[in-house]
Amino acid sequence: MITNNNPLFLSKGFNIIKAFITPKDEFLTTELSKKSNMSWGHSQKIIKGLCDRGYLIKEKRKGRTRIIKLTEKGRAIWFLSKELEVML
Repeated sequence: MITNNNPLFLSKGFNIIKAFITPKDEFLTTELSKKSNMSWGHSQKIIKGLCDRGYLIKEKRKGRTRIIKLTEKGRAIWFLSKELEVML
């Protein structure tokens, strides 16, 4: 089981944050699942954990549609990931 303190959760969470092309992007939950190469169900658990920790925010749109965005805290991690990509 992947818990919020598990290193695998952090790794998968990092992959979701890296899926954002720019820090201002917003995705439908299904789009974000595809971009992070995870099944829809698994990505939803990770997204929920990231929302609970304050890295992502889910906004309800028309009907059952949800838009996922980075919070300020999430954008800080996004910028860090880009810096690490340049260094490696």
